[in-house]
Amino acid sequence: MKLRQFTDLAPGLFMLLCLSYMLSACRGSEARMEGVPVKIVWEEDWCLVNPSGTLIYENMISGEISPIVNGCFNITDEQGSVGVYRATSAPRAISGLQGLKSAGYYSEGVIPVFTADGVLRVCDGFGRERFHLSEIGGSKVVAASAIFSEGILSVGNERGMWGAVDADGHLVVGARYAAEFMFHNGTAQVSLPEGSGMNTTYRTLFIDRKGHEVAAENFPVSGTVTEVSDTYIIYSDADGHRGLARKDGSVMLAPRYNSLEFGSGHLLLASNAQRYYLIDMRGNIVSDFNNADEVVYIGRWGVGRENGFGYAARFGSLWTLYDPTGNRTGRYDYVAIGRELLSGPEPIRAVASRGEELSGVDSVAGFPTLEFEADSVSAVADSLVFPPDSLK
Repeated sequence: MKLRQFTDLAPGLFMLLCLSYMLSACRGSEARMEGVPVKIVWEEDWCLVNPSGTLIYENMISGEISPIVNGCFNITDEQGSVGVYRATSAPRAISGLQGLKSAGYYSEGVIPVFTADGVLRVCDGFGRERFHLSEIGGSKVVAASAIFSEGILSVGNERGMWGAVDADGHLVVGARYAAEFMFHNGTAQVSLPEGSGMNTTYRTLFIDRKGHEVAAENFPVSGTVTEVSDTYIIYSDADGHRGLARKDGSVMLAPRYNSLEFGSGHLLLASNAQRYYLIDMRGNIVSDFNNADEVVYIGRWGVGRENGFGYAARFGSLWTLYDPTGNRTGRYDYVAIGRELLSGPEPIRAVASRGEELSGVDSVAGFPTLEFEADSVSAVADSLVFPPDSLK
């Protein structure tokens, strides 16, 4: 009897499990990058590569495509209209997120976009609006970060000043800073203008998620703080060399590196005059990048953290991808990789047409463009099908 009752309930339970999976897939908590745009040596067009190095959409894309984040990516057509799609076996348009002027990344359950009317709207994974924002600091909103960072979105107005709102659209940081900012481990580095006109100067400082300035005594190091984690501080001395200290001021690594930044897990990406290394918190070399000309941590600002993507290294004119521990992924070198991987997520903006400049806001590039023909895209690597075909 119990077995029969279970059998009768099984179809319903299966449907509930499927629904639960789909809802969790659409939740998109932290930003998880699942595919990055690359150009391979023997092809003219862009394609994508997943964390294991498998090429996606090879010979199917004419133009450029945004990274896949939490199973979603953006397509810009020839007219400059942007749409958000799911990375299923055949990319599926998300209703309500088509015909956009620009779109950010889907993370923390939402995606910021500028719709055709030039209004900043924050929508969920089904394209339903959570809130919209027309003004900040008494001036029209014309730009925003492409991604929420720790539940906060920085927003820029026509006067070139930036503030921030939370995931419900409530103001948390007033529009008083001169550039976009993002939060990492509870703090954000901001640029505060002081003075006016030709006498304006800019002071760099850190703020917390409530917009309060983090006092200098919280960083008891002899030098300039460049990056902060929950436990550690990266700082530079008067000569520009970087080191690592605990938040109590005790020095872990003396400032002897040309560059130093937090990488994946508990590793640091460091360089000296000769080469780039991955090191641990004690300075021990975990991996090096074999005389690379340039190495970039592509997990910057959450995109790519805690998944298979780690670093991109340039050797002459070619790029190679590495996992979070410094091991090479895939069999190919690339003649180009998506520019947002090198600089971090670029701001989105309320452009009326491609290439138009906005007064008061520095020109920033939107997402890469893609000439897309739906019929030509018939499959994606299994690791990128999202949600699974069986749940469509």
